[in-house]
Amino acid sequence: MEYLSLFSFSYLDLALLLIALTIFVLRRRSNDRLRVLNGDFRGKTVFVTGGTSGIGKELATRFSELGAKVIITGRDANKLKDVCKTINRCEGYVLDMENPDNVEQWCEKNAKSIGKLDVLIHNAGITMRELLMNTEIGIGQKLMNVHFLSVFALTKGLLKNMKTGGQGSVICGVGSIAGINGLGIRTMYSSMKGSMEGFFKSLASEVKSDNIHSMVIHLGYIQTNVAKNALVGDGSKTFGKTDPNIKKGLPVRECADRMIDSIVLRNSHEVWICNGMMMNIKMFLPKLFPWIGDYNLYHDLKKQLSGLKEAK
Repeated sequence: MEYLSLFSFSYLDLALLLIALTIFVLRRRSNDRLRVLNGDFRGKTVFVTGGTSGIGKELATRFSELGAKVIITGRDANKLKDVCKTINRCEGYVLDMENPDNVEQWCEKNAKSIGKLDVLIHNAGITMRELLMNTEIGIGQKLMNVHFLSVFALTKGLLKNMKTGGQGSVICGVGSIAGINGLGIRTMYSSMKGSMEGFFKSLASEVKSDNIHSMVIHLGYIQTNVAKNALVGDGSKTFGKTDPNIKKGLPVRECADRMIDSIVLRNSHEVWICNGMMMNIKMFLPKLFPWIGDYNLYHDLKKQLSGLKEAK
């Protein structure tokens, strides 16, 4: 093919590259999934933000089933109460991650009574569906507060609680593949998720001496309602529907299990969780060939814009 000759590699080079890439991705995902089924969290405490629905609720449920005491946060007191009724050893706290100052004050008030924490998962999040030129600055500020400033405030406020000694503890940020490769009509969301990688990897070097493992888990498409609740324009309305990619995404239960696998193993500061081998390859190839990333971004944007028009 003349198109391939423009990039100066042969079919053999391409075949070897794909083989090497397949091995690399398989090794990144070979987290011995039986470990989660045998994981023992009895006597341990797990803190999950955004724990009233979706991935956060499933994580809380699974950790409880493994014996942990679970602390979840959310903005709706009634939802927190209802969810805690369905999960053993569960406590719920009202906490608005859109207000970093409020998060800091909450930590000053509650950190001592919460006691030691073995796992802290920054799961709370919001997303968007809008072109940057049509995005209000307030939406950008809200995304920055939830995905970065409040993450900073909560991590700092609970860091002393994580110094448990013994087997150590884990601080985990829930990132996104969009934060690695970018994604159209989610420019602010992608940039904030991208900031989490730098934050948790840098933090890892600072807390290692306290036997705290800091990591970020980048998620691909997961079957949640995140798209339905995505902010549009000035934030006065939501996207209201689920993207086709999310419908084909990883079930929430499997996502939670893989996340717990990674937390139990503590063998990487960066983990990817995607649905299927082809998705993993699609996410990694742009690192080697930027033109593939450019093509994917532009091709996906056209489909996303069509969905955005329908939502409006």
